[in-house]
Amino acid sequence: ADLMLDIANNGPQDTKELATWWVNNKNRSTWQSYNLTAKLTTKETKKKVLDLSKHLTKSNGKLPSIKELLKLKGDPKKGEALFHGKAICFSCHKVGKKGMDVGPNLSDIGGKFGKDYLLDSLINPSSAISFGYETANISTKDGKEYKGYFIDSDSDPLVIRDLAGNRTNLAKKNIAKKEMMKTSIMPSVKNLNLTAQEIADLTEYLSTLKK
Repeated sequence: ADLMLDIANNGPQDTKELATWWVNNKNRSTWQSYNLTAKLTTKETKKKVLDLSKHLTKSNGKLPSIKELLKLKGDPKKGEALFHGKAICFSCHKVGKKGMDVGPNLSDIGGKFGKDYLLDSLINPSSAISFGYETANISTKDGKEYKGYFIDSDSDPLVIRDLAGNRTNLAKKNIAKKEMMKTSIMPSVKNLNLTAQEIADLTEYLSTLKK
């Protein structure tokens, strides 16, 4: 308990937030007698969910086939700029220490999958939702609505991470309805107004991400 408190107060920034959450979470249960929250020097801050509607467009028409897209020569530098800009990948995914810890970490995505798989995932994100990142819609008995991924679906309370990366505890007895979504929350590149060349650039960048 004291070690977690020390990390929350003095650890590196990328672990401080998680450690702070754990201190607050455990203070409600097994660590309650330690009164650790009173010793926290950092506060848990809620992150805002990115409003995807501001970035999405209607489908930009029929894209070339994956076979044809693979023939285009991509520019990884331009792809990196797209990742952190127009393609809004950064709003859910991390590469190294940049980005949001909502969807899968992509720091080694190029070492795991080939360009054909990467392209298919960008165009048809619901075809291969990563295990553990299936989205749930949850309604509680007090009328609140939550959408996110389960960090621990077997515990009580359930631990859910919303689409901004915030963690919330939900007591099972207070859950009125739980529905698993069959489609990915990740938008297709067809709805981000990306050209075929930009998709090739983004794919080339992702393919370079290897540990």
